Amino acid sequence: MYVEAQLVQYAAQQDTVLTIGTFDGVHLGHQAILYRLRIESELTGLIPALVTFRNHPRSILTPGENTDQVISLDDRLRLLKENGVRHIAVLDFTLEFSKLRAREFIVYLIKYLRMRSLVIGPDFTLGFKREGDLAKLRELSKELEFSLVIVDPQILGKLSIRSRILRQLILTGDVKTARDMMGRLFCLKGKVGVGDRRGRELGFPTANLQPEQGLVIPGNGIYAASVKIAGKLWPAVVSIGVRPTFGGEYRTIEAYIMNFDENIYDIWIEVEFVEFIRKEIKFDSVEELIKQMHHDVESSRLILDRN
Repeated sequence: MYVEAQLVQYAAQQDTVLTIGTFDGVHLGHQAILYRLRIESELTGLIPALVTFRNHPRSILTPGENTDQVISLDDRLRLLKENGVRHIAVLDFTLEFSKLRAREFIVYLIKYLRMRSLVIGPDFTLGFKREGDLAKLRELSKELEFSLVIVDPQILGKLSIRSRILRQLILTGDVKTARDMMGRLFCLKGKVGVGDRRGRELGFPTANLQPEQGLVIPGNGIYAASVKIAGKLWPAVVSIGVRPTFGGEYRTIEAYIMNFDENIYDIWIEVEFVEFIRKEIKFDSVEELIKQMHHDVESSRLILDRN
């Protein structure tokens, strides 16, 4: 069976305390689970381990649905390791996987990942048609002799901290609340491509970001941001949208980097979104647009100084 074959590749050499999930964004809810994973490891001497998925399960369970993720797989794995996970199994979520019964999957985890303890959130389920809910897992923990640890839900104000909600915050431009939910700034990475150079003509030369594929892009608008180039942060204003004043038809991500005038075409940069400034609007004249751009730069300076 393909699922079993995947797990064989990640066979553990020691007994583990394990958690399972996509962990998209590695937000504060995930961090609470990872913290408990470390605590259980320290208390039991088990190796902290994790099963995650290369693709989002919804890409198989609800084909056609947007499954863009908050962070790339590489960044996800880096953050998981920084949070103390020592053994990670990265699986492909397939149609065959979706039909696997809860008990069978647990048996595989015990056999190949040597799971002795399972740490999960309160809404966690696994197995065919989500049959492996808390009641089922409690039953299996007694039958198959592993301990089950349930972590309380994490709340931010009135919001439950979940990847689905985090994704929606970013899509609507609320990068400030997204930052609070992740415990760090939302970031897009990519190469700088050649644009139409219109920003330079307006006195605001911009870096045209070509982001990594499959990642969530914030909603159209103007943002206060920082741009990291070769390890150094620069203050910036980022515009996402179709440039309606010029009749644009396709979406771009353009960063005006303050006090910066170097050739960075084909250079890999990181854009850290700090706060939404305003919506994208169509101006009646180029002069009005330039005037507003000056205001946007000043707004970004104030926001970045405050943060």
